[in-house]
Amino acid sequence: MRLARLIRHLCAALLLLIPLATAHGAGATAGASSEAGYVFISHAGVSDPFWKIPFRGARDAAKELGVPLTILAPEQVNDYSRQVELLQQAIKQQPLGIATTLSDPHGFSTALMEAKRAGIPVIVFNARPQNDDRIVNPYLAYIGMDDYKAGQAMARSVLQRTEPEGHVLIAVQQAGHAGLEARFAGIVQQLGTRGIEVARLNVGDQGGADAEVRFRDYLKANPGLTTVISLGPESAHPIGRVIKRGGLKLFFASFDLSPLTSRMIKDGIISFTIDQQPYMQGYLSVQMLRLAARYKMIPPDINTGIGVVDANNLEQVEALAKAHIR
Repeated sequence: MRLARLIRHLCAALLLLIPLATAHGAGATAGASSEAGYVFISHAGVSDPFWKIPFRGARDAAKELGVPLTILAPEQVNDYSRQVELLQQAIKQQPLGIATTLSDPHGFSTALMEAKRAGIPVIVFNARPQNDDRIVNPYLAYIGMDDYKAGQAMARSVLQRTEPEGHVLIAVQQAGHAGLEARFAGIVQQLGTRGIEVARLNVGDQGGADAEVRFRDYLKANPGLTTVISLGPESAHPIGRVIKRGGLKLFFASFDLSPLTSRMIKDGIISFTIDQQPYMQGYLSVQMLRLAARYKMIPPDINTGIGVVDANNLEQVEALAKAHIR
């Protein structure tokens, strides 16, 4: 019995050293137990550069608190059914608390209700439906940016800096993602008040050469395009590369920070980006779960946005972006 207990404690301690447990077999959920403490579930993994930031925030909080943490994500970006499976598997192991994204308004209800019945505190971070119903999807608090309002703020910031000629193109990665769709809707609403039309270009989930091809094809079909907005790094990176290689004169704005996004701002390719402070989302999710599990406190919703990063304040955040903190 003593040997078994020692092994369990050693395994739990080792989990703190694991940067990310992807959903490959039993090893992905082995730590999701009462011994493991807390589970952090995302709809995307480190293949998306954005996710290195909230993952680091969650790990840093767990390290400071001295609690074990397991991070889970599906192998494929936006594989919501697999994310729900990971959530259900974690619930069965009775962790002390769970933080998860809620990127689909319909698929998580059964699992979230199961967690509530089991008395497991759940915090939603980073993404939730625009009009979320906490009776259908029960959770304690949301820690993240209000994406619809962020979309409106994006449109206002664009109009303060340029006067689009013709329509504005919005590049969308991960089509159907609740948070990104809310951003899109906010932009459309705000630009619509000025009578500006919006076109949508789905660039796929991976942000590689295929996204570049789709954007180049769009430019060929729409040579008069002047203004482009991307909804995150996975669309900003390929579009920025096309703009740079072609020496194109386009007004380009984005959401979220990454080392490459920062460099594109410095190089004058991206005018500005809206920062939702994802490190804070990961960090505070673990901190608030600890309070909920240990002291039965009810955490509040926390809006981690909306910050604008441009050439004027880039120096303040650039080093932190390289360290996956901003």
